[in-house]
Amino acid sequence: MKKIFSLFAIALFAISATAATELFNPSTASILETYFAPNWNPDGVSTATYNATTGTISVDLKSQFYGQWQAQVKLKHNVVFNPAKQYVFSAKFHSTIALGGVTVKMDDNVAPVYDNQINLPANSDYVYTSEAANGIEGNNQILVFDFGWATPCQITISEISIKEVGDAVAPPIVEHPAAAPVPTRDATEVFSIYSDVYTSNVIRVTGGWSQTTVEQEVQLAEGDKAFYYTKCNYLGWEFNHSSTIGDMNTYPRFHMDIYVAEAGSIQFTPIWGADALKTYTLQAGWNTIDIDLVTEFVGINLANIIQIKWDKMPATCYIDNVYFYKPVSTEVDNIIIENHATKVIENGQLFIIRNGVKFDATGSVVR
Repeated sequence: MKKIFSLFAIALFAISATAATELFNPSTASILETYFAPNWNPDGVSTATYNATTGTISVDLKSQFYGQWQAQVKLKHNVVFNPAKQYVFSAKFHSTIALGGVTVKMDDNVAPVYDNQINLPANSDYVYTSEAANGIEGNNQILVFDFGWATPCQITISEISIKEVGDAVAPPIVEHPAAAPVPTRDATEVFSIYSDVYTSNVIRVTGGWSQTTVEQEVQLAEGDKAFYYTKCNYLGWEFNHSSTIGDMNTYPRFHMDIYVAEAGSIQFTPIWGADALKTYTLQAGWNTIDIDLVTEFVGINLANIIQIKWDKMPATCYIDNVYFYKPVSTEVDNIIIENHATKVIENGQLFIIRNGVKFDATGSVVR
């Protein structure tokens, strides 16, 4: 599997002006696409414009936005990234309200990486500079800005810069663990979210919830992949664009495999219009966690599960084989209880004593 390295990381750092080559040309950039969808329905009133003379994006959010990606602006640029080089992005942001969880991708060819969260103060300039990161193979040449979880406001983005700052740095070699235990439940008993053994029943994305957690899918064995998480604090998976995955009353149990290098704990909850984080102990190695959702999450609406969430995560971990499943059916053989009777003769008459009750020869109870 070919690795694609993110163009962003979380920390800020100083860059020598003499070592960097500016590549972004504001006069050749233009708005490619805007997407404004409060609660996943286009609002038709929010706008974004670009001034190629000043290199400024002006965003006017008119609606209340309830999730990441609900306000998105794509700016076409002419920078072609070289995998053998490193690049840095910077820009000056100004928002009329305090706004958290702004995310940026330097190229639309790269899956979102959520360790580049930008938290904007209200009515104040904020200059963001990313850490240097390697270029990528394949270029769509599209800057992507996401503004989610926002009330109506105005945002300007100016002084956009994409600089080449040196040769690419080889990523650290990570020794991944052996694969998780292979699930053995019959596929007819499983509603799968993520597993190589079962076909997924949902559209799954990692939610942009302002977490620092970075997600990467890695191969642990032939035909066996898992999600590798670094810089973890918390993590959300959204299903079917945050719509219900179906009636899980038929699948009231939940399974997940989590690998950690050292013993610790993790919190987990389904989200069904409410949530209730529960803590689960983790031992070093793979941990198989099976949960009775009805017992563990009192009041859960199994017909309205739209997301799941992990919190207070270990700094790094692996997650695999995430699915709902039916309880194991247990067939109990019919049990025949034999009544033992005792015959007695009293005054020449036959009586039968069965389970402490005395009967005469006709079967009538003798009192």
